[in-house]
Amino acid sequence: MRINKPNEEIPVREYVARKLYEIENEIKSLDNEYIMNVDQDEYINMLVAKHTVSFEIYYLTERLFLDGKQEKQEYFDECPGFYGRNMIRTFTEYHFCLNYKFTGDIDVLRIKPECFKFSTLYNPIPIDVIGDELLIRFTSRDIDTKVIQKQIGEIKGNEFGNLDNQGGAKWHISLFNKRLPQDIKKIFERVKAEKEKEHRVLVELGVVNLSSTVIEVPVIRKIVPTPSLIEDKKVAYHINDDIYKDILKHIYSLCKEYERHENIYKGKHEEDLRDLIVPSLNSVFIGTNSTAETFNRKGKTDIITKAPDNSNVFIAECKVWHGEKMLSEAIDQLLGYVTWRDTRTALILFVKNSGILDIIEKAKSTISQHVCYAGYKGQTDESSFSYIYHTKDDPQSQIALELMIFHYPE
Repeated sequence: MRINKPNEEIPVREYVARKLYEIENEIKSLDNEYIMNVDQDEYINMLVAKHTVSFEIYYLTERLFLDGKQEKQEYFDECPGFYGRNMIRTFTEYHFCLNYKFTGDIDVLRIKPECFKFSTLYNPIPIDVIGDELLIRFTSRDIDTKVIQKQIGEIKGNEFGNLDNQGGAKWHISLFNKRLPQDIKKIFERVKAEKEKEHRVLVELGVVNLSSTVIEVPVIRKIVPTPSLIEDKKVAYHINDDIYKDILKHIYSLCKEYERHENIYKGKHEEDLRDLIVPSLNSVFIGTNSTAETFNRKGKTDIITKAPDNSNVFIAECKVWHGEKMLSEAIDQLLGYVTWRDTRTALILFVKNSGILDIIEKAKSTISQHVCYAGYKGQTDESSFSYIYHTKDDPQSQIALELMIFHYPE
């Protein structure tokens, strides 16, 4: 896949129209009986979760590679404007490759926002997309740190400048996501009205029999691909980051639902609460195997999800809240389980105390003070927060850690 002109390929109105058209077709594909009996709010919430758009480039993972160098020659006029001699000069052309990580919908990079910042220097460089990485290749005649750093700055400004600026692509995406629930509701109600009318006519003609069967919203099952090898300084298994996000979203929805049912969590220990999660992961994510108390590196992890080739997709630790010291030790424990290949993790806290909001703030403060803390990526949901950590023995490593907190009062 190649993006020749980022931010110039799809006008934002067209991008939004495509997304809404896709959602409308999905709703229209439902049977008449289904759309009339399904719980409207639940179905709309499912569609919102499914079609919410995200896109992020992680400059934290910026890497620069030397693709090689080449000796070149060029002709130049010794005395321009006069009858000078054509001279030949030799120079070295250095080929570099900038590498970034990204998550979310790559089509966001194709959006041309309404407030498009044009640069007279703008000459888009082809961007290769491989898995969850962006590769930008450029050349330089000068092997000089300041010159090359300036080139990189200009490339980032020209290629990605229209993502984050006011009125840029990500601003439009944020607006799209904000309006998505009401847009989907309008589409759903309109399509439902059309199908109800169609159903009425068919019934009057004796074509269809009425049924009072209540149909539940289906679980969106995900097929997890086997990891593939990618070329790097180290050979590593590559897992689609969307699968990680889907696993986190599923766990969060599941545990949040448990908060409403005291009979489910009452009197249960962390092992019992963990065992409520593992079977659900196996039922939803096809092609993976989630197990509890599985040995990995220095100990037994609470939850580990493996792909068919036995590589780790996801590692999580479940703990009942017993204060800041416990949380810090839990992070040590989780990081002790991961190898340099295991980059997607979660720490799931079950809070039985009162004052849940104060405890959330304490947990966030504690997690950011840890010696392996490398950065905060943002708030995923009301009580779910994304962080970057590194292992104790490798400050250059990057471990995605999701802190999820749930209130199960005694």
